[in-house]
Amino acid sequence: MTFGKTLAILSLALVSGVAGANDEKRVEYREKGMEILGGHMGSIVAIVKGEVPYTSELAYHADALAAAAPKVLPAFEKEAMTDDSDALPKIWQQWADFEKAAQKLETASADLAAAVASGNQGRIGAALGEVGKSCKGCHDEFVED
Repeated sequence: MTFGKTLAILSLALVSGVAGANDEKRVEYREKGMEILGGHMGSIVAIVKGEVPYTSELAYHADALAAAAPKVLPAFEKEAMTDDSDALPKIWQQWADFEKAAQKLETASADLAAAVASGNQGRIGAALGEVGKSCKGCHDEFVED
């Protein structure tokens, strides 16, 4: 094999390795972002159900959820998968549907933050239900069980 061919093969291998590492980091980043959403959602639910006494923290968690929700879509823009990824390829195959699901989360999260700011318990409960529906809808369609 000539030096040029060897160099070309090594270059391709290096680029492939970098692409794989990028996928791993992208997936890790996505997963951390989803953990943040889940953490805030879990805290909100626990507060609303009266399971914990941190009612003064409800607005913090609702605002943080609303701030984090718009970060979901950009984290998925480039298709990236690993063996451990729970994301389904359907995300990128049906991107328009995934965009709609992400937008529902954004809208529902913003509505929840507004409801919490209003202090109206009925409105908070209804808005929380909509966030839950948006999470479940996306997970049912785009996340491996």
